Amino acid sequence: MIRAIPAICLIALLMLFAVWLGSRVEQEAAEMKGILEGAEEEARAEDWERARNSLRALDTVWHGVRPLYRVTLEQRVIDDAENAIRRLQAAAGNEDKDSFMVDAASLHGYLAALSRLEEFSWDAVF
Repeated sequence: MIRAIPAICLIALLMLFAVWLGSRVEQEAAEMKGILEGAEEEARAEDWERARNSLRALDTVWHGVRPLYRVTLEQRVIDDAENAIRRLQAAAGNEDKDSFMVDAASLHGYLAALSRLEEFSWDAVF
C-alpha cells in the first residue's frame, strides 16, 4: 500500500493540472473573445485605429498564453489561430471590413476549438 502512494499522488497531480489547464485555457479564450468582439464592433463602425488597438491587446494576451498552449494543445489549431490574428491585423491595416469580418469569424472558431481541445476528460488524464 505504501508503494502506491507516489503513484496516487502523481495521478492526483495530473488531474489537478488538467483541471487547472482547462480553466486557464477557457479563461484566456473568453478574454480574447471579448477583445475580438470589441474589435469587430470597431471595424463595423470603421473606427480602424481602435480596431487596431484592440487587436494589439488581443495579440498581447495571445503571446502571454502561447507558450502554455504550444506545450499542451494541438499545434495545428494554434498555428491556425496565429495566422488568423495576422490576417486580422493586415485587414485592419488595409481597412478592409469584409476581410476583417471573415477572419474574425475564423478566429472565433479557433478560440472555440482551443477551449474544446482542453475540456477536462478522463481520457486526457490517462
